[in-house]
Amino acid sequence: MKKSVLFITFILMLSISSNILAQDMFTVLDGNLNSDEEKIVKSAEKSIKDGDQMFSTANNEYNKYEDLFNSGKKGKIKKAEKKTVKAKKNLSTAATYYDIGYEKLYNLYLEKLQGYEIEDNEDKQQVSNLMSEAESSFNAGQKTLSNHKSYTEKELKKTVKYKSLRGSIEQGGNKQKEAVGYLVDAIVIYLGQGAKKQQKIDDDNQAWTDAQRLNTIPSYKSYLNNFPDGLHASHANSKISSLEDEAERIANQKTNIIFRIQILASKKPLSQYQQDMKRPAGYGDVIYTNTVESDSHPYKYLIGEYTSYEAARSAERGYSTKETRYFIVAFEDNERVSNIRTVCDPDDHPTADPIR
Repeated sequence: MKKSVLFITFILMLSISSNILAQDMFTVLDGNLNSDEEKIVKSAEKSIKDGDQMFSTANNEYNKYEDLFNSGKKGKIKKAEKKTVKAKKNLSTAATYYDIGYEKLYNLYLEKLQGYEIEDNEDKQQVSNLMSEAESSFNAGQKTLSNHKSYTEKELKKTVKYKSLRGSIEQGGNKQKEAVGYLVDAIVIYLGQGAKKQQKIDDDNQAWTDAQRLNTIPSYKSYLNNFPDGLHASHANSKISSLEDEAERIANQKTNIIFRIQILASKKPLSQYQQDMKRPAGYGDVIYTNTVESDSHPYKYLIGEYTSYEAARSAERGYSTKETRYFIVAFEDNERVSNIRTVCDPDDHPTADPIR
């Protein structure tokens, strides 16, 4: 049982085997390399696979003497170390192959990244950080592997310990694997610039559509908060200015009629929390209340304040959904008008809502 567990442990430790590199580390730049660069990638892949083979062969050789290594007796362990000289040579060869393969990938991907132009500042910083991480990991891995690429027969028999050698090569290879992985992540960021840019454009356009649908000062300010340098920033500022001018013009008029959008009626007063739960999406202003004592649902909740039916109707259409329809009511001298048509010309507004 103990022998089986140890064998499984050895297999799990072989992270420097066939899966040392995710496949995308060899294919991340497919279609973006010239013929010479493609040859470098294929050569690197071959070197790494050769390293895998050497590592696997060494482990198979080690398994023949596993009982000696696990005996706990110095004499038998010493004998096992001598018997595994061939396995140690294979590990040393694996270190050479790994170092060659990783270095080819690392240098190629680093050179490609250094020639890329990255527009997005956030992406640029992230790529820079990944390249720094890659340099640190690669240097550490290369230093470790370089210590194990050449041993004398005497060193392999007497001073080099199999398990220590295998663990050190595994650690060095993983560091170089990590370094190439950082560069692959950086390349993916560069290659994704087009999609990311298009997504930003789509988000910008959608936010602008939403702002136009509501057509209010808060909706345009919300757009500018999210997209201060957006595609429609200039237009948004113009709309805000226009709406503010209109609000000022209306405020200076002597009319005493206003229009509001009723969003809810209740049999009893609602708490502020309950009101907020019914607040239309995109509306962040005051919710007004109005009481109609003779109504079965006397407590009315309304939003907005418009001095023209057209403005109220436009806003109402922006807030209403397929599931929820709102309607417009009128107030004259702060008193609810019993029939909106008395303050709204039916010929001009054939679809004007009756009071509800």
